[in-house]
Amino acid sequence: MKKDRILLSQNDSLLNDICSDFKHFKPLLENLKTIYESLEIGAFTSQIYSEIVYSGTAEISKRFKASIESDIKKMGVSKSIIKDNIVAGSETLLNQFITYVNELKKFRPNTYSREKQLSLKHISFNEKGFIITPEDKENVLESQCRIYLETDEEHTIYEDLTKFIAAFEVVEKYITNTGIAMNQMASKMSYVETYFLTRNGEKLEIKPDMIKWIVSRKAMFQKQ
Repeated sequence: MKKDRILLSQNDSLLNDICSDFKHFKPLLENLKTIYESLEIGAFTSQIYSEIVYSGTAEISKRFKASIESDIKKMGVSKSIIKDNIVAGSETLLNQFITYVNELKKFRPNTYSREKQLSLKHISFNEKGFIITPEDKENVLESQCRIYLETDEEHTIYEDLTKFIAAFEVVEKYITNTGIAMNQMASKMSYVETYFLTRNGEKLEIKPDMIKWIVSRKAMFQKQ
């Protein structure tokens, strides 16, 4: 039977760091809004922002071109040269918008060594302007700041590591109970290997004589 998906860790500090990228996006997004509004095909809304982020500019381009054609008809322009000039001027404006959107989607803030970053999909637009909503934060957490046990193999590895840690902590006590001072800069794992284990090729084996030695050493220490 497939095991449940279990949350293993959640990095809230990473969430805060990712959300701090917003300060780099905000001026660029405000400029996006201004450029879109210069097309004069309606207000910049949350629906428009979502369309830009998830679908691109194709449908917006169609609406803009249709609005230009409609305006030309309303003006009663019949000469081709005038129509062509109007269309050419509008195409320049539209291309500026398309280029800006393409560049904005490529933008990545300087996060130095941090690989995980905020994206346009984690930013919303509403009556308050561009913001990161609680839902956006939840999406960032889920996509970038949480680690889950999902597959049966992952569950098995985690369970085996948990058993290993428990066993290691028990064996470690055998050494500390003897009064042997452990170098704080050294690996505790290396102490366990030094006192209890030996390598036979790539295989670890128990040192039989060390079992009696550790027991007698503990007894001597406790008498002191």
